[in-house]
Amino acid sequence: MKQKLFILLMTCLSLTAWGQSAQEAVSLKEIKALGKTTLPHTLVYSKKNVKGETFSVANLLTEAPPKMRSGIEEPIQAINDGWFSIKEKTPMGAGLLSTYLFAIENEGYATGKLEVYGKSRMALFIDGRCVASQKETASQDTVPHLTATLKLRPGAHTVYLKTLYLTEDSVDQKFKVVLIRDSTTHSSGLSFNEKSLKPLSLDYMMSGASLHNVRLSPSGNYALVLYSIQRGLKTEYTARLYTKEGKIVRESKELTSARWMPKSDRLYMVRTHAKERILFTQKPDGSDEQILVDPLPEGSIQFSPDEQFIYLQEEAKANPKDDKVQRMQDPDDRMPGWRNRPYWKRLDLKSGTTVPLTFGAGHISLMDIHPTSGKLLLQGTTREWTEQPYSFSSLYEFDPVTGKTDTLFRKEIDIASVYYIPNDNQHLLVLGSPNTFDGVGRNIPNNAWGNSFEREVFLFNRNSKKATCLTIQFDPTVDQIQFDYKGDVVLQATDGARQKLYFLNLKKKEIIPIPLTEDQASYYSLSKERGDFWYLGQSAANADRLYSVRNGKETIIWDLDAEKMKGYLRPEVRDFIYTTSEGTPIDGWYYLPPHFDASKKYPMLVYYYGGTLPSKKRMEGTYSPAMYAAQGYVVYILNPSGCTGYGQEFSARHLNAWGEPTATEIIEAVRSFCTQNSFVSADKIGCFGASYGGFMTQYLQTRTDLFAAAVSHAGISSITNYWGSGYWGMGYSTVASAHSYPWSHRSTFVDRSPLFNAEKIHTPLLLLHGDSDTNVPTAESINMYNALKVLGREVELITFTGEDHFILEPERRIRWTESIFAWFARWLKDEPTWWKDLYESKEE
Repeated sequence: MKQKLFILLMTCLSLTAWGQSAQEAVSLKEIKALGKTTLPHTLVYSKKNVKGETFSVANLLTEAPPKMRSGIEEPIQAINDGWFSIKEKTPMGAGLLSTYLFAIENEGYATGKLEVYGKSRMALFIDGRCVASQKETASQDTVPHLTATLKLRPGAHTVYLKTLYLTEDSVDQKFKVVLIRDSTTHSSGLSFNEKSLKPLSLDYMMSGASLHNVRLSPSGNYALVLYSIQRGLKTEYTARLYTKEGKIVRESKELTSARWMPKSDRLYMVRTHAKERILFTQKPDGSDEQILVDPLPEGSIQFSPDEQFIYLQEEAKANPKDDKVQRMQDPDDRMPGWRNRPYWKRLDLKSGTTVPLTFGAGHISLMDIHPTSGKLLLQGTTREWTEQPYSFSSLYEFDPVTGKTDTLFRKEIDIASVYYIPNDNQHLLVLGSPNTFDGVGRNIPNNAWGNSFEREVFLFNRNSKKATCLTIQFDPTVDQIQFDYKGDVVLQATDGARQKLYFLNLKKKEIIPIPLTEDQASYYSLSKERGDFWYLGQSAANADRLYSVRNGKETIIWDLDAEKMKGYLRPEVRDFIYTTSEGTPIDGWYYLPPHFDASKKYPMLVYYYGGTLPSKKRMEGTYSPAMYAAQGYVVYILNPSGCTGYGQEFSARHLNAWGEPTATEIIEAVRSFCTQNSFVSADKIGCFGASYGGFMTQYLQTRTDLFAAAVSHAGISSITNYWGSGYWGMGYSTVASAHSYPWSHRSTFVDRSPLFNAEKIHTPLLLLHGDSDTNVPTAESINMYNALKVLGREVELITFTGEDHFILEPERRIRWTESIFAWFARWLKDEPTWWKDLYESKEE
C-alpha cells in the first residue's frame, strides 16, 4: 500500500514538474504610469437608465483608454519580486482611476498567458481590446486577479492596465504582472518590451499615415498633398495645402478631390447637392468661392489651358444585355461596360453652352489640348483579333473651330501617351514601346520584338510623319512626362529596382539624372512657371517623405518617416547582385532579421515577381520584406530576366519565357546566396509570389526541391486556361506569349504549365486566391489544388470571398497575410501552432 502511494506521489510530482517546464513565467520589471484621475461623485436619480442598465463606477474600467500624447509617461520600477507598490492617499470624491502602460513583443506567433496579481479592481487591454477585467476587489493576492489568454501574431503589442480604487476600498494598491510563455512558442521570443525598439509588423503596415500624391499650382507657390490615415479597419483620406516654403495653409477631406486650374493658382472642386453636381473654384486659403457650373453633367472633366472651356467625357450606355441569354460580341464583351462608348463635349464657361465634339461607336480618347490654339489630339482605338497585338491606335489632330481633322498616324501599336510640346509646333512627344513606329526605337540584337511594357520616348515630326526615339540608349523605362511652359521636360523612369527623375533636353536630345535622396520617387509635380518640383519618396529602409526641389536643392517638407518610425527598429538592407553563368547581372537585395548575428542560422524567404515589372526597393507595402524579416527571416528579393527597367534586351527575355530562364536564374541565385552567406539555413528556404509571381512559385516547384515551403497567390497553373479565361489573358499574352497560341506552341502552353507538371511538385504549397478574380481565374488555384490532392502532396487552398485579384478588404487582408505567416512558420520554423489555430482547430 505504501509503495502504491509513493508511486502515485512521484507521478503527481512528475506531472507538476512537466507542467512547469511546459511554461515559463517572467515578471514585469518596469511599467509606465500614464495618469491618475480623481473621480467625482455621480448624481444617480433612478436605478436604471433608458437601456435598462444600472450604474456602477467600476464600469469605467472597461472603457478603452484614449491614446495619450508621448512624453507624459512616468516609469515605475518593480520591487520585492516584481510587485509594483503604489502609495496613494485615500482619494477624494468617488475614487481614483489609474492607467498604466507596458508592451510585449513576439518574433513569431505566440501563445501564453498574462496574469495580474493584486486586490484592486482592474482591467487589462491588449492592442485596444479589453481582454480581462475584475470590477470587485480580491480577498487575497496569491492567485491571479486577472488572467488573459494570449494568441498573438508577430510584432509589438501595447498593453494598458487600469486600476480603480474607490473611497470605501481598504485593499493595498499594489499589483504584479506575470507573462507565462508556452513551451511551443519559446522560439517566437514572447517577452516584455521594456526598453528596446519595436519590430515592424502587420499592425504597422495597416495603420498610420501614407502619402499618395502631390500637385503643384501653376506658379509653384502652393502644393496640394494627398495622404491617408488608417485607423483599425478604416482608411480616411485628407489633403494638405502647403506654401512653396513648406508652411501649412490648411487641410481638409474636401481637398482630396481638388485640382489646380491650368494657369491660375485657384483650386476647382465638385460638390454634390440634392443629387446634382456643382463645379466651383476657390483661392488656396478657401476664400473667394465661385460657382462655375451648376449642375455639372456626369463624367470626367478637363479644363482648356486658357481656362475658357471644360471638356467633358461622358459615356453612351449601350442597350442592356439580355438577362437570360447573351451572345458574345467580342472577347472583351465579358468586361462590365465594354459595350458602352465614351464621347466628348465642350462646355463654354462664358455662355454656358455645351456642344458635342465626338460622336459614334468608336473608342476615342483625348490625349492632349494645345496650349494656345485649342486644337485637340484624339486617339482612336480599334481591335483586330486576327493580328497581334490586337489593339491599334490612330492619332488625329482636331480643330473644334474649323472642324478640320489632320491624321497624324494610323494603326500604330503600344501608344501610351501623346503630348504637345510648348513652343514647338513641329513636333509631338510620344510615349510608346520599342515596337512603336515600326521598331525605330528597338535596341535589341537581331532587331528582335520588344517587350510592350517597356516605355520609350519618341519625338514625332508632324510634317514628315517620322519618329525619332530619344531613349533608345536609355535603359530605364519611362513612366511619366511633365512639361513646364518653356518646354523643359522632367521624366519619371524606373531604373531597375528604383524610380528616378531625369531632365530631358529636347534640343540636345540629352537625358540628365536628377540627384535624389530616395530609392523611389513615386509621385512628382513640376511647376509650370519656374521648373521647380516636389516629389514623394520612399526607400528600402524608410517610409514616405515629401520633398521640394528648387534650383537643384532638395528640402524635406514632411518627414513622415520620422513620425511613423519613432519607437520602431529600422531594418537593415544589403545588396546582392548575382551574375548568371551567361554573364547577366541579376539585381537583388536582402533584409536581415532584427539583432542579426552572423554566427547563427536563419530561415530565408525569397520573393520575386518574375514577370514584366520589377520589384522595387520600398520598405512598406503588402509584401513588405521588412515585415517578414522582423519575424526572424532573411528575406531576399531579386529581379530576374524579363522585367523592365534594365534595358530592352533584358525585358525582351520575358517574351515566350513562361518560367525560363527566369526559374533557372532564381534557383542559381538562391544557391549562390546560400553559398556566400553561411547564416542561411539552406534546408529552411521558402519562396512566394503573386499573379505571374504565383505562376513562378508553382513552376519553380516543378524544377527543384530547393524550397521547404512555397506560397502562390493568384498564380497561373494552366497557361492555356489563363489565356482564354482571364479578362486580360489574351492581351497580356501578346507579350508573355508573343505571336504564340495554344494550338501552335504546345511547348509553351502545355509543357511550361505547372498543372501539367504537377507530379514533379513535392514542396508544401499554399495556394491563395480571391474567389472573384477576373484577372487570373480562381480555377487556376483550384485545378492545382485538386491535382496535388490526387497525388497525395502537401497542399492547402484558401479563397477569399468577394475579393478580386488583390485582397483589399482589411479583415480579409489580415487573414490572407496571417495565412502566409503561419504557413512559413509551420514549415520553416517547425512551429505549426499558428496554422492549427487559424484553420485546423476550428474544424476539429
